Amino acid sequence: MTDKLQDDETRRVMHWISSENPWSKQEDVLRQRQAGTGQWLLEHSDFVEWAEGIKDRIWCVGSRK
Repeated sequence: MTDKLQDDETRRVMHWISSENPWSKQEDVLRQRQAGTGQWLLEHSDFVEWAEGIKDRIWCVGSRK
């Protein structure tokens, strides 16, 4: 496959995965961010111990809403 064909195929796949411009989506997300969001996680003892290398790993379960 030539580079041009591969680039076209990559563009088609990326458009299929997400038709939104990722940079405009990122800007939108940043505008909606609330101060302090996620701070509880950064201060949680499990996270602090992981960040300091005391724990090898941590397990975080997200919402399924």
